[in-house]
This record gives sequence, structure tokens and C-alpha cells, in this order.
Amino acid sequence: MAMDRSSADTTGTTLRALFDSVGAYVYAKDRQGRYIYANKAVCDLYDQPQQDILGRDDSAFMDMTYSESLVRNDREVLEHGAEIHEEEQMLLLHESKPRVFWTIKVPIRGEDNQIIGLSGISSELNDSFLNTTNSIRHNRLLNTILSNVDAYIYVKDFDGTYLYANQRVVSLYGQQNEDIVGRTDMDVHEPDVARRLMALDREVLDSQSRQTSEELLVDIDGKVRHFWSIKMPIHLPGHPNALIGFSSEITELLALRHNIEQARTTDPLTGLFNRVAFDELLDRQINSVDQRGKKLAVIVLNLDQFKYLNNTLGQHAGDEVLRQAAQRLESASWLSGHLGRMGGNTFAVLLSGLANAG
Repeated sequence: MAMDRSSADTTGTTLRALFDSVGAYVYAKDRQGRYIYANKAVCDLYDQPQQDILGRDDSAFMDMTYSESLVRNDREVLEHGAEIHEEEQMLLLHESKPRVFWTIKVPIRGEDNQIIGLSGISSELNDSFLNTTNSIRHNRLLNTILSNVDAYIYVKDFDGTYLYANQRVVSLYGQQNEDIVGRTDMDVHEPDVARRLMALDREVLDSQSRQTSEELLVDIDGKVRHFWSIKMPIHLPGHPNALIGFSSEITELLALRHNIEQARTTDPLTGLFNRVAFDELLDRQINSVDQRGKKLAVIVLNLDQFKYLNNTLGQHAGDEVLRQAAQRLESASWLSGHLGRMGGNTFAVLLSGLANAG
């Protein structure tokens, strides 16, 4: 049902009142970087009424030379559709000291999905944010959000000291938040586990580049768990060299992949290689033989009268014979090779590394 004009006006008034009361700088710009919306906080920041802000770009209010990060982020959003969650610096024309903000910027898209502008929300990082550890810990909204994200999120400084750990990290380690923040991986893990974690941290911090890797942890119950970790450098007030990490558990995913691969390559009745796996192995061995000049041989074995056995004693008896045959072939000391069941009552053995295959 269409909204009438009075309802639309009421909604617009409500939204403007909401944006004016959020305690942050809320704004929108068109494709050319000109303001199409600015809340009261932005007007107060620029010391201009809204009508004097709309239609103008940032050069009317700030020294662009000292606002490079803001310009760069706008360009990334408007030209590439990036979503920005970063620190920005700006120097207003009527001030002498730069201001620092934590900013989120996202593209605005039209009906054809083309980028037509950007919207942003910025919060100023003033002196109360210089102590990063306390600012993160005391920001209840941020902590609530990060603790409910389905990922393990943490921030560490250059020495590997935890500055922040969300609730999932704390629960994984079986400790309280105060037992994690201010400590290093050496304090909360076994030495070999800690060294592996710190190696990737060191690579991120030394290279100042984003790194991804699979990591292994041992939880409070002694269970080995696999994680896919994304770690990247982050510049925080008071901690210029730090990193933020996002880890997702992949233990069950790896187990599922293993089971799928095993089902693809394993004969369910005997546990031997199936035809798919045997053929793949044979291809690899043939390539290896071509390179090293070694010989190989394939022995194919069939069980005589197997169809008669199935018809007289039933499939269950036939299956048991196949299992027993597989076990005996595996235990045969004279038959040292890769064994597979090709299907039905046919087995094959791949012998490699032979001096003479004749």
C-alpha cells in the first residue's frame, strides 16, 4: 500500500530526528562527492547550516592535503564499491589540529545496481580513546556486537599481547576476559601451539599485509580444533603496530571433506581403494615411471564361481567372502603393492618401483 504524503513527511522527520540524536556524524554524498545529506553533528562540525553544506564537496570544509585517508576511502567506495571500516584523519579549514575518526562507509546503489553515491557514519576518536585496551573493553555496543558474531575475533599489539578478545575466544580458552587481555599466546597455550600462532602474527606485523592460514588450537578439554584465520594489520591510537584477527572453526568442515573424499575413493565393502582411486593412483605412477625409468605392473584377480556363490548362499555370504578375500590379500607378504577392488569380484594390485616388470 502506498504511503501518503503526510505519512512520508512524518517518517522523514522521524528519521532526521534519529540521525541527529545518534551521537555520530551521519552523511551521504553523490557520485561526485557532493553532500546530499548531513545530520546536525556534521553541521556543527563544519560550523555551517545544512543548506550551506548540501551540494558542496569536502574541499569547502577541510584542507584536502591533510585529509588523504578520507579522500582515499571515498574513492574506494565510489569507484570500486568497497565497504570501508577504517580510521580517517581530517583537518578542518577553521582549525589547526587534525581530527581522527573511526568511519564506516558503504556504497549507495541505484535501481540498475550502479553506484550513485555513498553513505557514512563516523565517530571521533578523541583523547579518551588513546588507551586502546580500555576503549575496546568499555565500548559496550561494540563488545555486544562482536561477541554475537559467529567468529573468533581478537586484537593483539606488536608484542602479541591481547588488547581485545570477544566472548567466543574467551570461552574457547576457558578463561575470563581479564585472564586474556594483557597476556600473550604463550600465557594461554602450550608452547608449541603458541609458537605456531605467533609465527603468523609475526608475518602480519612485519610485512604489514593481510595473511590467511589454517591454524590448530587445543581447547580447554584438550581437543584439537582447526580454524581458518584471517589476520591483518590495524593502526590504533596508542598502538600503531597491531593486528586484528578473525578465525572461523573448520574442524567439522574438514571432517566432512575427509568423509566425502573417503567415500569417493574407498570401496565401502572392503575398505580398499575403489576403481576411481586405483585409476588415479595408476595415472600418477605411470607419470612417475616416465620420469624415473622404473617399471610397474598391475595384477588383476577374479574370484572363480563367485556368481554361483551369490545365487546359492545369498548376497550377504558373497559380501563376507569379498571382505575375507580383501583381508587375505592385504596380509599377503608376497603381494606388496597398492590393492583395490575394481567392482564385483575383481581385485587389482599395483606393483611399482620394479627393476624388471617381465
